[in-house]
Order: sequence, then structure tokens, then C-alpha cells
Amino acid sequence: RDGGTFCTVTGTDDANCGACGTICPSAATCVSGECLCQDGSPPCGAVCCATGATCVNGSCGAADAGQPADAGDGGNGDGGPSTGT
Repeated sequence: RDGGTFCTVTGTDDANCGACGTICPSAATCVSGECLCQDGSPPCGAVCCATGATCVNGSCGAADAGQPADAGDGGNGDGGPSTGT
């Protein structure tokens, strides 16, 4: 019972997942009281990210989101700055 209303079993109810009133996003399912996407990952905000995407600050992005294009190695792949050689 929550605030005078009733909710169902919170372990499997998408509208009351883990606690009364906790609603899983439409692409997620309540499993043992936790909203999970089809791949078993938790939702990213209100959505499930595509395979290979990562959740960054509540938004889905590419797997390497947040990394500079040269990953700090000047584009030469050695992990350090470009030496011009």
C-alpha cells in the first residue's frame, strides 16, 4: 500500500517496478524489481540505448562518446602528443 492506493507485486510489474509508482520505460521490462532493457542493461533515462551505444548523462551515445577524435595522441596512435614525425 502506498499513499492509500494499492500496487501489484513490485518485482515484475512494469508500472510498479521495485516500488509502487516506479514505471519502467516502454522498451524496458521489470525483472526482480529492476527495469531492464532487452540486452539486460538498465535504461538510459527514459529509453534503452541501441546495442553498442553507451549512456552518458542520461542520453545514448556512441560507444566512444566523450573521447576526443585523436584520444589525446595527436592522431598517431601512440597515446602521446603528436611529435610531427
